Amino acid sequence: MAAEGLSSRICVKGLPKRCDERRLREHFELRGSEVTDVRVMRTREGKSRMFGFVGFRTPEQAEEARSYFSRSFIDTSRLEIEMAKSRGDSELARPWSRHSKGSSAYARTHPEAAQAAPEGAQGALSGGGEGSGSAPSRLGKPDAPRPDPKAKDAKLEEFLGLMQPHSKRQTRL
Repeated sequence: MAAEGLSSRICVKGLPKRCDERRLREHFELRGSEVTDVRVMRTREGKSRMFGFVGFRTPEQAEEARSYFSRSFIDTSRLEIEMAKSRGDSELARPWSRHSKGSSAYARTHPEAAQAAPEGAQGALSGGGEGSGSAPSRLGKPDAPRPDPKAKDAKLEEFLGLMQPHSKRQTRL
């Protein structure tokens, strides 16, 4: 069994629109590693989402394939490859869409779901996350006082004067 945190699957981004599972499997078997499973992600209508997953027998084979095939090409599409993460992984980006459960926008539009969430999940919905007790809020007051926008900065004025088109530049006498 794989060690904790190591995945035997890779995520392949930037696939050509017409790439299918058979073609993706052939591409990753060129190196000689044993590919166990392949999946190209598709929409409900069957259109490719231009990324997929390739599974290998061991995490070492997956890491070797990632380093070998990273920045390689299928047709004219350059592949971006990274190690796959499980759905509940804490390293995954927080959902941002207003339609995704777990996003702050979803919590604003569905207050009943936010109230039903356990206390630990409520902090994640509000954007706090771990250690939010001492960290300043980005939505609240700014951390540092901002300089007066009307104050003149000599270097800025000089820069802006130099960047003017020739027709609008002031000539020095």
